[in-house]
Amino acid sequence: MELNNQTEDDIREFAGRLPLLKMNNINSIFYEMLPLCGFGLPIAFSRYLSLHRKISFGSYALINAYRKNHKSLWGDDLEDSLWERSMYFENAIEAYNKVVDYVYVILYFNFELYKTIDKEEIKTKDDIIRISEKIRGKKLEKISKWICSNESTLDFSAKFIKYEKSDVLEMRNLANDIKHRGCIAVEGTELLTRSWLSWKLKIKGSKKS
Repeated sequence: MELNNQTEDDIREFAGRLPLLKMNNINSIFYEMLPLCGFGLPIAFSRYLSLHRKISFGSYALINAYRKNHKSLWGDDLEDSLWERSMYFENAIEAYNKVVDYVYVILYFNFELYKTIDKEEIKTKDDIIRISEKIRGKKLEKISKWICSNESTLDFSAKFIKYEKSDVLEMRNLANDIKHRGCIAVEGTELLTRSWLSWKLKIKGSKKS
């Protein structure tokens, strides 16, 4: 199989269509003054920066999944890069799938819902970790209910709920398949499985005959 004639301009054009690859420089004075606003806002902002890095990593992985020409560990051009591309695609899916969870954490700390919902106080870093670990399950429903009933977040909540419930549903199912079932849905990851399965079926069929 000959190498694909995909050019770097093709890659750049594809990358240009991915959002949030770059972030403007953050004013260091603004960042240093955030603690004056209390605990919630700086924690939420730090989680926002983590979310941006996660999206940037997902974009990088997706670009490499789109890229058809890859090299081996020894620097040789690969004639068939389907396996490498499928691994990048899996990494992209897993990264993008974390977006919703990060948004919930950002909302929770930005609006200091640890106070209003859970009557918690933050005094140490351990408190932040302990409280963060509890942002799951029914807690997400409480956060969602709060943003739906708060006037300042009403417009955002409608868009976010649509994104969560419909726009990313297929991606979330695929991410779960990758995480829990070894992902047999992505082309390139199932080749060995199919050949092994065919071999087993032939053996089973010959025993019956």
